[in-house]
Amino acid sequence: RQSMYQQVYMHRVTRAYEALLRNALRLARRMLRNDEPLPGCTPAVVAKAIAGREVLSTSEYLRLDEWMLWRALSDWAEDGAERSGAAGQLARMAQWLVERRRPYRSVELAGPEHLVAAGKVEGALAATSGAARFAFYVDQYEDAPYRDTRYSGGADPEELNVRPIRMVDESGGIERAEDVSDLVRALAVSSMGVQTAYYDPNEPAIVELMHEHGLLEPQKQGDHR
Repeated sequence: RQSMYQQVYMHRVTRAYEALLRNALRLARRMLRNDEPLPGCTPAVVAKAIAGREVLSTSEYLRLDEWMLWRALSDWAEDGAERSGAAGQLARMAQWLVERRRPYRSVELAGPEHLVAAGKVEGALAATSGAARFAFYVDQYEDAPYRDTRYSGGADPEELNVRPIRMVDESGGIERAEDVSDLVRALAVSSMGVQTAYYDPNEPAIVELMHEHGLLEPQKQGDHR
């Protein structure tokens, strides 16, 4: 579990693809809310979930799986390839995902100053209407592999329920993981995280803003990460 977090869930490439997917869905939501049609034959339940205007029914939620989203991405990539504007940008992003390309580069946000600078870049891009606003993403994620899972539910949505991680002990009984192993107990309070900015280097507006706020140095501009 610890290795999966280190080598998969928090790996730079994994997070880069998640940043790309999130940006694509943000763009699709803006298009839907501006009454712009999405390219391809987007499944109705996918469009409804992305738009976020209505709550999905139980049957709709059960139909909304990875295959349904992948079908939408494939349609966007194929149908919007020759389009311009937002539809063309969405098609390119979907194509990068479907074809497993990795267009984004990354910059580690080493401390509070870098986080503030990244926030300023986000704010400046949010004020624009061009493609660049959907080609930059600040990724902040922290978790502990052996920490008890906390989730909301029940009558009070603000109340957090705790679902402990359990293990089988030497006698065959089921105990909380941290009660079985001293190592797990130590790891339960040891968190790991990422603070990274992902960006499309082919967007001059983003590169210029990142230089302006000290996130990029000129001599490192061509350094792929």
